[in-house]
Amino acid sequence: VVGGAGNLGKAVINVFRSKWAVANIDYSENKNAHHNIVLKNNADPDQQLENLKKTLTNFSPKFQAIVSVAGGFTLGDISDKDILSSTDKMLQMSLLSSIMTGNIATEFLDANSFLGFTGAATVVKENNFVIADYAVGYCLSKISVLHLATFLKDSPKLPTGTKVFTVNPTTMDTPQNRQSMPNEDPNKWLKPEVVAQDIFDAVSYTHLRAHETPEHLVCRLLLEKKK
Repeated sequence: VVGGAGNLGKAVINVFRSKWAVANIDYSENKNAHHNIVLKNNADPDQQLENLKKTLTNFSPKFQAIVSVAGGFTLGDISDKDILSSTDKMLQMSLLSSIMTGNIATEFLDANSFLGFTGAATVVKENNFVIADYAVGYCLSKISVLHLATFLKDSPKLPTGTKVFTVNPTTMDTPQNRQSMPNEDPNKWLKPEVVAQDIFDAVSYTHLRAHETPEHLVCRLLLEKKK
């Protein structure tokens, strides 16, 4: 689980560990994971990826599922003076972590296994991508993740039978979101545990087909079976 020490990541590991041995890849440790690979801030990204894969080999040569739930949220209007830094932060947290996940999958994902990414319901409308004017960097980063997932579902670099899916939740009830949006009602938000269970259900299916979950959570399984 990439991002397994965040709010959603913790919930995912808690539900996944009931069935599988789980590794957490993040900038901090998750004590509920069976194995932790703690990344270093400001490290050379390519060298860090190489070191990460060496460490993963010691835990398991192959994985039945690799899921990225890394990310974050920040407000950002196109006219804001810090729009570049806030967008860069969102791209680092959501897109680059997803690219790392895809790279890991090309070497460590087992055949007929699952590769998952986290988008956002905010950026999906009637099968089109949209950008909310109050969160430009965030939306761009999530749209990029969804494009990456769509690209990877047809990539010959992934193992045979790879099933690629995205989960696109609405606003989740996290301390960071409560702080960013103090005037909103968190009782209307989605609990991370609900999203985690949906991800668990997705990778537990023997056969996948495109479907929609209840309206509070848009989840599209992009690939039934890779040919």
